[in-house]
Amino acid sequence: MYEKIIYNQDITGSINSVLEHLKLDGQPRQALLYANLLLTNLMALLRPIRIKKREPGGPRVVYTAEQLGLGLLRVRLLKDAVVHGITEIESSQHLVARETFRAARDLWHAGEQNQTPEAQGTERV
Repeated sequence: MYEKIIYNQDITGSINSVLEHLKLDGQPRQALLYANLLLTNLMALLRPIRIKKREPGGPRVVYTAEQLGLGLLRVRLLKDAVVHGITEIESSQHLVARETFRAARDLWHAGEQNQTPEAQGTERV
């Protein structure tokens, strides 16, 4: 099974797509679709992968987010914000949802300084 690798730019772009559709003259249904797609991608990052050959005392699972160099806590916090924002969109609280997604994007950007080259979509030299 092949899955798309998700980088920082993809997550930021997805949040921006949600925000674009939450503008005053925007399309909340489209925003909801983009938000749900973002949530799906975040859930894929949080999927545990069992380690078949591990060292004694080592972890039994690794998460996709960790393999890509993304902070697990950071991805979990973003997922929680996206779930909250989806609930607000579904409740027709579009202005509140827009602020939630803006805050989520700012939180995501704040953590980018500490990311590995893999997380940023670049290769190590």
